[in-house]
Amino acid sequence: MSGRVIVIVNLFKKEDGFTTLSVVVSLLVTLSLIFSTAQIYRISSASADIQNVADSCSQAAENQVAEFMILVRVSDSVVLSLSLGGIICAGLGTVAMCTPVTASASDFLLEAATKMFNARDSFATKSSKTLNEMQKALPFLASVKAYQVAKSNNGGIFDADYFSLA
Repeated sequence: MSGRVIVIVNLFKKEDGFTTLSVVVSLLVTLSLIFSTAQIYRISSASADIQNVADSCSQAAENQVAEFMILVRVSDSVVLSLSLGGIICAGLGTVAMCTPVTASASDFLLEAATKMFNARDSFATKSSKTLNEMQKALPFLASVKAYQVAKSNNGGIFDADYFSLA
């Protein structure tokens, strides 16, 4: 048994230098490491490219939500402005009733307050209905936008065709 071990060791070592077998094994290990490193780099690059496209799709979908939120805030601002305007007109009308000089303006101011409150209620009802309908369509719009971004980024390192779901 010890004779076999000596034979195997003798294949890899000689007194006058390296053997052909040990050089071949060394070259094969070196080449496999080089090609493995190149493949890992290629896969990492593809992963980074895919992640960039996925992030872009996500941001495109979030952009649709942000645009919807702008509409919500504008509607909220209009309702607040009409409410504050109505409160100011009602307050001024009440104050105007207290003095004989401005009593004639109180009817105009109180009527303006009533019109502002009615306009506010009408606008709030209509915008609430419209925004609720738009909110129901928002997931569809976001997924369409994400799909468009993914489709426009087709190609890449593996010539991939991207398909996104949001």
